[in-house]
Amino acid sequence: MITKMSLENFLFIDIETVSQQADFQLLDSTWQQLWQEKIERIVPENVSIQEYYPQRAGIMAEFAKVVCISIAYFKKENDIYQLRVKSIFNHDEKVLLQSFVQTINQIEAVHRQWSFTGHFTSLKLLAAALNIASPKDDIDGSMVGEVYWKENDLERIATYCQKDVVTVANIILRLKNLPLLEANQIIFVK
Repeated sequence: MITKMSLENFLFIDIETVSQQADFQLLDSTWQQLWQEKIERIVPENVSIQEYYPQRAGIMAEFAKVVCISIAYFKKENDIYQLRVKSIFNHDEKVLLQSFVQTINQIEAVHRQWSFTGHFTSLKLLAAALNIASPKDDIDGSMVGEVYWKENDLERIATYCQKDVVTVANIILRLKNLPLLEANQIIFVK
């Protein structure tokens, strides 16, 4: 299926999330109780419920917020494919999501539903298997919360998010037996 699709029909999206608060103690009592109920059966024995919050809340939708969305798509310019990459990032999740919807509505897209029921392969592993440079050269997903809450560095998170969508685009190129993107083919859009 991938080999038959035109590159212009791909839209790549990567989303970065962090915990709603920097620390468990900053949650109000209701949310502390909800957190405890949610994870008490899965928290490792040697880790407290409070310690587990900054480690895992960012990947649990009820306790997370979106801080960055990167999108990318192929566009042909002078018979050469370019990958256009845009990151939307904001501390205010509602503002970020409204901006994302506004942006995505400007892109003509065809939706095709793919099912990957029960299967997960990390981007780092898939890239390595296909001999593509890892996007995890600075930070990885487990570090996003710390970069957000302790360093307040949304731009660093956006750069990481952009690298992920570029890597996924290169994976598609490799699967289609096409050359990987050169640096001059990647256009970062504000």
